[in-house]
Amino acid sequence: MRHVHFGAGKLGLGFAGSVAMEFGLDFIVANRGDAGSSALSERNQLLAQNSEYTIKYYTGQPDVVSVNRFLNWNHDPDRAALQQLISDVDTVLITTSLDGNHKEIADIVQAGLLMRSANQGTPALVLAFENGISDQDLRNAFMADASSEYLQTIDSCSRYIPCVVDRVCNNVRLEESNVLVDAERYGCLSLPVNAKSLIEAVGIYPGPLVKFERDLEIARMKKIWLFNGPHLMLAINAHYERAFDFQEYVCANKGLTTELLQEFALGCFQACLTRGALSPQQVNELDSDLQATAQSTQKRFEQTPGLVSRIMKRFRQPTKEKPSWMEEFFSNMKYKVIEPAHAYRDRTGHMPRRISETLLRAVDLISDRRFIEGTD
Repeated sequence: MRHVHFGAGKLGLGFAGSVAMEFGLDFIVANRGDAGSSALSERNQLLAQNSEYTIKYYTGQPDVVSVNRFLNWNHDPDRAALQQLISDVDTVLITTSLDGNHKEIADIVQAGLLMRSANQGTPALVLAFENGISDQDLRNAFMADASSEYLQTIDSCSRYIPCVVDRVCNNVRLEESNVLVDAERYGCLSLPVNAKSLIEAVGIYPGPLVKFERDLEIARMKKIWLFNGPHLMLAINAHYERAFDFQEYVCANKGLTTELLQEFALGCFQACLTRGALSPQQVNELDSDLQATAQSTQKRFEQTPGLVSRIMKRFRQPTKEKPSWMEEFFSNMKYKVIEPAHAYRDRTGHMPRRISETLLRAVDLISDRRFIEGTD
């Protein structure tokens, strides 16, 4: 069976490849060709030439991921090949990690699925590995320009599955004519339990890399509020204190890290309670789960290298060419930080101290014009 993935960046190579490898799927990688970047062009060439790359974990042994075929989706022969692959019943999984540029490949996916329908193939599972893109967002992007007469046919041979992806992939680099991805060993693909039969039918089962969740929204909140939010808050503190290495800062400030995570955990707990009636047993299980998640997140922070400038890459001085840097930074912060802070206030009657202090530090950084310089 086959897994077709669009995108050869950090997440595409660092996570999608692990999924294909874990479940023994042939791995087809599609990326934009000749994108004006010599490094990207060389990466594409090496992936096509070597038919493999390496995920270099921060702990333990690396994984060598086989690439059964590499294709450039903006080259006509490769576009036709991708359509043919999607139409084939052996392609059971289609995933993306494209930062919102899904319309570039919409006609490929549409044509492939139409051919699949003509071949009377079983539905392919389609997942967005970008956590900011929902299953409905992905379907809308792929089907935006589809003729109304074909929509029902296309939908009949595809199933868009919501998911939550959790793995830190810091960098893709070239070393001695090889492609390497720097990533943490921890990785998790959370999927809805109501799609379990569909997913297991293509050979994907629960285990270290895959979890089925009764409430996927709670899994999403845990990822964003108990990892992304504290990650950003700690990076702001590190930048304020003129630290450059995130891992070193966290290890030197374990008390601050614990307190921030506890504030986010309590905010997440309150938000989960408001989602619906829970039995006393479910409340206790939720509390224990969030506490365990907070503790495991602290360990992940302490074990995963990273530059503060990468985490705060949107904290840039607005320019004439890019006036929206600050708007993007604080818009990104709204769901990660502000909403859990308000939930914490709803629970306790006051705002969380460490989160509030960190937000004031962000204001000080803006006032002092201590922005992040250009990052890759």
